[in-house]
Amino acid sequence: MASPALIPALPPTLSEPGGELPVDSADEFSESDDCDDFHDNDDWDGQPWEVEFPSDSPLLTTSYESFDRLLDVLKAFCIQNRMGIVTIRSQKDKAKKRTIKYELACDKSRYFNPKASVAKIRNTNTAKIAANCPFKVIVQSLQANNYEWSMRIVSSLHRDHGPSHSLSEHYHWRKLTAEQMKLLEDLCLDTTISSRSVHKQLCHKWPKIPVRRADIYNWRWKVNQAKRQGYGPANDFVRTLSESKKVWIWGLDWIEDEFRFRHAAWGYHQGGKMWQQFSSCLQIDATYSTNCYKMPLVTVVTVSSEKTSMPVCYGLLNNEQYASFEWFLKQVSRFLRAGIIRSPEVVITDMDDQLRSAIRQIFPNTQLQLCVFHINSNVVSYIKKWWKKDNDSDMDDDAENGNNTGSSQRTWMSLRV
Repeated sequence: MASPALIPALPPTLSEPGGELPVDSADEFSESDDCDDFHDNDDWDGQPWEVEFPSDSPLLTTSYESFDRLLDVLKAFCIQNRMGIVTIRSQKDKAKKRTIKYELACDKSRYFNPKASVAKIRNTNTAKIAANCPFKVIVQSLQANNYEWSMRIVSSLHRDHGPSHSLSEHYHWRKLTAEQMKLLEDLCLDTTISSRSVHKQLCHKWPKIPVRRADIYNWRWKVNQAKRQGYGPANDFVRTLSESKKVWIWGLDWIEDEFRFRHAAWGYHQGGKMWQQFSSCLQIDATYSTNCYKMPLVTVVTVSSEKTSMPVCYGLLNNEQYASFEWFLKQVSRFLRAGIIRSPEVVITDMDDQLRSAIRQIFPNTQLQLCVFHINSNVVSYIKKWWKKDNDSDMDDDAENGNNTGSSQRTWMSLRV
């Protein structure tokens, strides 16, 4: 193949960024949104309730070498008592080198979530009202205790909320391990697996994993963001066209003063080689809303002498109007000149007047033909409309049968004409 034309330069606003896993279907798994079984749902009477710390509890009688070890024991205690905690304040030593104190409170209390309405013009009343829960413990590392970590209770009372029904109610308990995150990333990168299926497979491998389906959507978005290396969806598509070794030639139509493209056209090396050998007959068709950009996708297919077909060129258009098709066909004409390919003698399309008008303008010497598949589809739809019955009741009367026969004959004669 001859050397392709110069690749269009990226727009000046597009700057450089800073910085197969076999999976089976999971449709047979549980339909539950939460995978963990915390405790049976007990009815809460609305009264304050207190968490009992046994006098011989390791949390009160034992010192720990590190904060993480103490936190693991405290987490197991919180899970057993159906509650969650979060750090609301920390304190460093005088040298500001290490943290020596943490204040932990109930994650449903207003100490952790003091949200108020931020509406400027009107009060929307959509701010979350946090519970006035006084539960608090202090974890500290004292010099008198040889800098080991110990815990003391400030208040063990819970108020304005009942015991949790599920681990998934607490965000900090829903954090995944390294192994779980590795599997999640592999599943999220596979575009053929839905987020619902990803959630089911995680629950199938770890039945007690406290993860919600909404978390899968959020993590999938973050994985895709990291995969795009800082680019947005449109710019990532442009970067793929400019950097992919499989793309032979491409063209873009950028919207003025905006950071997005209006139209895009591209072709691959393998399709270009096929295009050079069989260029006399092309089939052009547009499909709508079949891609993540929700744009009409135009496909140019070449037909070989052995009656086989292969896509040779693609296009994403802003709409299915004459101007869009004209721009795309001009790019097709440029691809023909770049690959030293003859213009098509026959182009097969459906009954799209805008597309056919653009073809007559760009390729005036090309013969236009209609696709037999679309013709047969239209014939079937029109026949069903003509022979559509008002009801499905049987006609036993001879007179009614005679009228129906005459009507059918008139319909058939009108179709023949």
